[in-house]
Amino acid sequence: MAGHGVAQFIDVGSGLPASPAVHEIASLASPDAQVAYVDNDPVVISHTTALLASPGRVAAVPGDARRPRDILASPGLTALIDPGKPFCVILATILDFFEPAQAAGIVAAFRYAMPAGSFLVVSIGVSNDPGLARDWIKAYSAARVHLHSREQIAGYFTGLERVEPGLTEARRWRPLQPQPADGPRPADLLAGVGRKA
Repeated sequence: MAGHGVAQFIDVGSGLPASPAVHEIASLASPDAQVAYVDNDPVVISHTTALLASPGRVAAVPGDARRPRDILASPGLTALIDPGKPFCVILATILDFFEPAQAAGIVAAFRYAMPAGSFLVVSIGVSNDPGLARDWIKAYSAARVHLHSREQIAGYFTGLERVEPGLTEARRWRPLQPQPADGPRPADLLAGVGRKA
């Protein structure tokens, strides 16, 4: 996306940035890239602020994914991101924590606010094995996890042009190295990118 002229990124539910982080990758294609890391955990915001060495280009912004409009209007974000220019919203493994209907509403609010030329990035876990999915949901105790079907996830890109190779396994989304051919796995991480025309 930075290579296509987008220099503003909003990483929602970012957690602590790990290297290479979004701002590091984006700056390789666009030295002027600006990145807002958004999280609802005050400890994450505090630590992210302490870790970041690019004031004016990178910021840690408190925000809750359930309230996209509040995120987009927050002073911490608008001091860095110009909502009138194309930006990229990254929802990487965050929608798993919302029921599909709520996730669809979150994505729709971001999609509606995006000006033309903006991008949406989504990655979300899926399972082809209902028993395995139930076991994983029971075992994961940090938060409640919800299953989303491939059809529901595809619906999050409604009204956007899907960027090739479309909605596919993250390991196959423009990999740096060829991936071995294999059959379906019992669980996977789907990834997709959409552009607002």
